[in-house]
Amino acid sequence: MKKAKTRKLLLLISILPAMLLAGCSEEEEQVVLESVSITDAGVQMKVGEEHQLEFSYLPSGIERPAAQWVSSNSTVTTVNADGLVKAMKEGTATIMLTATSQGIVLTDECTITVTNVEATAITLSENTLELKAGETFDLHYTIEPENTTVKDVEWSTSNEKVAIVNKGTVTATGAGEAEITVTVSGTDISATCKVSVEPVEVEAITLSESQIVVENNRTYTLTAEVLPNNATDKTLLWSSSDETVATVEDGIVTAHKVGKCTISVKSANGKVESKCEVEIIPVKVTGIQVHDIDALLVGDKVKVVYEVFPTDAANKNVTITSDNTAVVSVEGEMLSANSIGMANITVTTEDGEFSSTIAVHVTDITSMMELRMSFSGTNIMGYHSGWLYSYITNNSSHEVTLTKFEIIDSMDERVVASTEDASLLGTLSPGETKNLGTDNLTRVYNPIVVWHFTYNGESYQISQMIE
Repeated sequence: MKKAKTRKLLLLISILPAMLLAGCSEEEEQVVLESVSITDAGVQMKVGEEHQLEFSYLPSGIERPAAQWVSSNSTVTTVNADGLVKAMKEGTATIMLTATSQGIVLTDECTITVTNVEATAITLSENTLELKAGETFDLHYTIEPENTTVKDVEWSTSNEKVAIVNKGTVTATGAGEAEITVTVSGTDISATCKVSVEPVEVEAITLSESQIVVENNRTYTLTAEVLPNNATDKTLLWSSSDETVATVEDGIVTAHKVGKCTISVKSANGKVESKCEVEIIPVKVTGIQVHDIDALLVGDKVKVVYEVFPTDAANKNVTITSDNTAVVSVEGEMLSANSIGMANITVTTEDGEFSSTIAVHVTDITSMMELRMSFSGTNIMGYHSGWLYSYITNNSSHEVTLTKFEIIDSMDERVVASTEDASLLGTLSPGETKNLGTDNLTRVYNPIVVWHFTYNGESYQISQMIE
């Protein structure tokens, strides 16, 4: 509402002394500013508009007062010295007029309401686009009216598999059609561009190998490069000319039997093809390992045990040799222990000539008999009194027969205890232990225990002294 402020004029009247008949007169009243008023009570404006404010004053006959204009919120409206108001942004501001005349100051106010300039339409730089997969295009938009306050927009696509959009940049992602839409934020005002994406055809397929050799029952992976890189459909169709020889799935070739075939790969439409010639060969030997052999006795025969790698190698034929046939001789895969000593046995593969060597020791039966002594009593200057037992263990892989047990005085070689009782002696199997002795040993000088046994028709003995 308009608000006027007035200032009562104070009239100072000076009465001069009356002058008798001398023509004395009364001073005239002085005319001053009484009121000012802005002609607009309230103003509605759009952002960006300008409006000229005017004011009136009374009495109108006096000289025009000096005017000063001020905005209560210059971010909403500005006003210049002549009262020209410019709308800056949405909001409300008060414009104050201060009028000054002959020392008298009067004011008035006007309310300015600023509103945004709403968008009425939006248009795109293109209504239709034709792209190839992988290509991009920048769409531009125009919002009407030109001075609209709303500048923000939102982008969307109807089919991301065909085209996507980011801040107006359209990227073709696959063959087909899609609509790109731009919408003025907060409104339903929009514009669309129809995008048609043509498929990019496969021009070439390059295989990692044109010829390969694969061992039977093995696999080999072929890789395929599709050109151009942005081809729309990179689906590949793999096939083998003879699946009894080799099959293929996603580039993985699996060998089934010795022979030859051709692996082919085609584009989805069958227009582009690439081939690889495949030869399947027998599995090659990669190594051999011979198992160790325990010590042999003269006359023993044993088979050589070995492993050829891989286990499915096609040719597992080997040759076996001895570097000392006087000790160990070879016949086929059998070894014969001929005399005491050591020989190196080497097994060599026919395929690849891989070899493995072990040392074979030939000894007599006595070296495989282990003796232990157990004594409890006194030992005075080598003379033993008490009880003495001896333990014999058969560490060979053969059975022996114990025939006699003796305890002998090492000084005078007299037998102080003995037995040939078969029930106490008898057979001694591989790994078996027996013990014999006496508990009435009296002053026997450093006793010697002797075990007699037979093996393979021959007689042997083994002894041990206790000190």
